[in-house]
Amino acid sequence: MTRTPKRRHRDERGIATVVAVGLMGMLLAVTMIAVTGTVVAVTSHQAGAAADLAALAGAQALRDGRSGCAAAAWSARDNGGEVSDCSVAGRDVSVTVQVATPRVLGLVWAVPADARAGPGRHRWAVTVGGCSQACPSGRQGRASLSRSRHSRGRLR
Repeated sequence: MTRTPKRRHRDERGIATVVAVGLMGMLLAVTMIAVTGTVVAVTSHQAGAAADLAALAGAQALRDGRSGCAAAAWSARDNGGEVSDCSVAGRDVSVTVQVATPRVLGLVWAVPADARAGPGRHRWAVTVGGCSQACPSGRQGRASLSRSRHSRGRLR
């Protein structure tokens, strides 16, 4: 008499727990990546604002006869950043500001931003009906914005 071997069925109890734990781990990883990206993006915007304000403060200080880079450094510190580079060229101030991210996953990143401030390259004039000052005839006209006579074109 020949015996047929019994088929053994694998016991699949508990597989749902293993799959659920794996999915929760993946969800946690995706959430941490999203949080880290959001923190870096917010810090990047903060660094940009701090750099813009530092450059403006430096240009204002130059106009007032003070040190532009010292004013830029003070403004950057006041806005949560540190000036890593500052240069003055004529009446223009260029700065690079770094802002540190909050600690995420035990890591801190320094996010840089650049800005430049100084007098504009073009002079703009507001004209009303073709008169750059009050028209002697009292004529009312359409307001327009135009570049100075030193520029190539006019905007209307």
